[in-house]
Amino acid sequence: MNGMATALAPELLLLAAALLVTALESIWPSKGLRLKAAVGLAALAGAFFLLPGAASVAPDALAGMWAGDALATVFKVAVLVAAALSLLIAVEEIGARSRAGGEYVILLLLAAVGMMVMISGTDLVLIFLGIELMAVSFYVLAGFTWFRETSAEGALKYVITGLFASALLLYGLSLVYGATGSTSLGALAGVGRGGEADALVLAGLAFLACGLAFKMGAAPFQMWMPDVLEGAPTPVAGYLAVGPKIAVMGVAARVFAGGFPDWFQLWGPVWWSLAALTILWGNLAALAQESVKRMLAYSSVAHVGYLLVAVVATGRNPAATGPLAFYLLAYAFMNLGAFGTLLWFERATGAEVTWRDLAGFGRRRPAMGAFFALFLLSLAGIPPTAGFPAKFWIFLEGWQAGYGGLVLVALLGSAIGAYYYLRVVYALYLLPEPETTAEVERRGEFSWLAYAVVLAAVGTLVAGVVPSFFVELASRAILG
Repeated sequence: MNGMATALAPELLLLAAALLVTALESIWPSKGLRLKAAVGLAALAGAFFLLPGAASVAPDALAGMWAGDALATVFKVAVLVAAALSLLIAVEEIGARSRAGGEYVILLLLAAVGMMVMISGTDLVLIFLGIELMAVSFYVLAGFTWFRETSAEGALKYVITGLFASALLLYGLSLVYGATGSTSLGALAGVGRGGEADALVLAGLAFLACGLAFKMGAAPFQMWMPDVLEGAPTPVAGYLAVGPKIAVMGVAARVFAGGFPDWFQLWGPVWWSLAALTILWGNLAALAQESVKRMLAYSSVAHVGYLLVAVVATGRNPAATGPLAFYLLAYAFMNLGAFGTLLWFERATGAEVTWRDLAGFGRRRPAMGAFFALFLLSLAGIPPTAGFPAKFWIFLEGWQAGYGGLVLVALLGSAIGAYYYLRVVYALYLLPEPETTAEVERRGEFSWLAYAVVLAAVGTLVAGVVPSFFVELASRAILG
């Protein structure tokens, strides 16, 4: 019992914090948002420090359904970083837009718990439960500003596509169980060891792959992502663009490379094709966008493709989970930083912005311009930012695994991506300012949002200039 409690301590702490915020919400509804957010941040920090202890517990915790290995630990670090930055970014914006700020903190914590359960799950049933806890929380978060038409529409699309993806996952799970009599990844690895593929198991794996591709937003299952991210409040959009990717990528690597390593010749080409299609689709669609928020939404689709390069490489080299973990850590900093700075711009202009609206903004508001340029350069993979070593390591791993063609597609996609990221930087500094510039009253620049952007910038620069700490941490995330 003590071992189980220790193994689950980070998740239990987050659940306890969610219950405490619920109690505070019942006592002070519509008040004390900063206190409730502080409880959430303290719980996220506490969960971070509990992770090493949880990882030291024997892997048979929770009847063998729970892994506290290095892969789970490193991916959970990325989840906690993403949740903490998202909470910092969201506090004032959600408080200004809605009277239900406490609910936001509760849902954010529950989504983090769902993602952590997914990452540690070594049984398909437990993984599915984690996915649903995460998804239900995000359904509500996506429609948090339901009174806006775009938010309600995006949330409705997310619910419909999410339920469809859950049905695919559940059907695939049932087929695998029907063919093998087990949902344990350890037992399933033994099933595939003979080299002969069972048609029912293959059908189950196909449904599982489609369901996971829906959840992560890989092409051709990405159609929900741009509309949902555009309609969601900007802080939620940042969390939604980062958090599920971390968890679902961890699940994909654990289920396919860990559960069915001997059938790699069957599932490898499927993920290869999805990766190439996702990279090209995401980047070409982002190229055509005027709205900066929609451009970031499509670029997040492209980044799913880059991450899938590492997932494919894990089939031949389990150590490829190291570059995958590093990329996700870097992505949490640079993408949440970009969404946080975009929120800063929206607060300054009072409206959603296109890249043309940012003409000369970098000269008029140098701090905001510098931070946004930093995050965009990192997303483009330009040194000395975190995006450069992240892309370099993941592409190198793909090349060494024998996927030169896929790496060339990824390089082409990166070149296209560099154009639309640099187009925004060009507008910030080199386009002339319009004669009349509408700008609302400056509100709390040195606020929780500012701290979140500064922290994201520090993480982006440190991981780019001195990546050794992050590389060492990510290198431990080897699939066992």
